[in-house]
Amino acid sequence: MKTYLVIIGLVLWGFQGNSQNLDFRGSTFSVGAAYLELKEDLNHGLVIRGPDLQLSYSYLVINPERYLSYRFTLGGGGKVVEGSWSGTWYLSPLSGHYAWRLGQSDKVAWYLGPKASIQYHVQNYPELHAGPILWMTSYDLGWYLSAFLQIKGRLLEFSWHNSLIGLHSRTPTQRDPYFFSTKVGENFSDIHQDLSFNTLPHFNRTELTATLYFNQETKMRSLSYQLQYLGYFPEPSFQQIFHQFCYSWYF
Repeated sequence: MKTYLVIIGLVLWGFQGNSQNLDFRGSTFSVGAAYLELKEDLNHGLVIRGPDLQLSYSYLVINPERYLSYRFTLGGGGKVVEGSWSGTWYLSPLSGHYAWRLGQSDKVAWYLGPKASIQYHVQNYPELHAGPILWMTSYDLGWYLSAFLQIKGRLLEFSWHNSLIGLHSRTPTQRDPYFFSTKVGENFSDIHQDLSFNTLPHFNRTELTATLYFNQETKMRSLSYQLQYLGYFPEPSFQQIFHQFCYSWYF
């Protein structure tokens, strides 16, 4: 989600704003500090809140016509709900977009295209649910819009992603909470079971990101803020609001 390509090119060309000459390939490593609010219907409808830590690797490609991004993210954190400890884990092995340049404006560089993502949201409430995991799995396809502009000599990026269609798996409503597996392979199989096809308004993922780019000792860096909303509304429902500040290194 964090998009960096036009930024790097503009910095390398001295902030001339001539995006027609950009040709860049590179990677980033990011560390994010996040705050999560999650309402899980299978957890008695309780809302849990707490911090998360996320680590991401991205590979980026940009040229005057197109803008590509691949991202891998792993994260998690401990939280307290009704006086009991809980854990949440997040894995996104794929989050990527393929966008085309819109117009030839020198003031704002617009890119628009499809974005695909695979995301696993896993929760564990050892005191409230004995120990089995709860999950929300999503394979989504939607649209991605990004804009790059300069304000007072600083280069900024604003991006907006919204899901359109997807396949989703949820924890079954009927299962014995006292008989469960702790094997990784069996749990990995479980979180892919009974995939169902959904579109708006039954499922919605919206991501808004603002990124500031700057140099530090001749190396490119960025600081971004992301707001993400995820809503799955068929029973059992799942809703999540995610705030994150992310610092990225380019290499």
